[in-house]
Amino acid sequence: MPVFDRFKPTRTATFPAAYVIPADLGRAVELLQLHGVEVSRLTADWRGEAQVFVVDKIERANRVYQGHTRLRLAGRFELKKSNVSTGDYLVSTAQPLGILIFHLLEPESEDGLATWNFLDPKIQLHKNYPILKILEPLDCPSEIKESAAADVVLIGPSTSLGMTDYNV
Repeated sequence: MPVFDRFKPTRTATFPAAYVIPADLGRAVELLQLHGVEVSRLTADWRGEAQVFVVDKIERANRVYQGHTRLRLAGRFELKKSNVSTGDYLVSTAQPLGILIFHLLEPESEDGLATWNFLDPKIQLHKNYPILKILEPLDCPSEIKESAAADVVLIGPSTSLGMTDYNV
């Protein structure tokens, strides 16, 4: 039987310092927090360079899967001067779940928030993806947003079979 233990990437993306999520996408923020991601809320406006993803193609699955019509996006990133408003959410990738954040918020991810319809109807053809990608650490005042999942408590890491898990 063949063993497949080497993989080559078919697509790559730049790992950012942070993402900015608009204030009206609270459902997406709640999902991130349920995963244990720390999210901050901006307490001042900010203007600076961000990578903006322009949606060139939208493919929807022909059938419903696990209650969702999966979505696949194709497009391109453009570096633009962007305005971010007080109340928008800041998600830094400089935290233990940075790789998970990257997978969930990248527009072309095969298992991200866009794929699972968390950003509908904000996604439109030839328009900007609603989440901005910030390449440098953002110098803007913010405060930690309390998790809506306050009843979920991480007890701490446990080790089994050489892997680190978190018990809930």
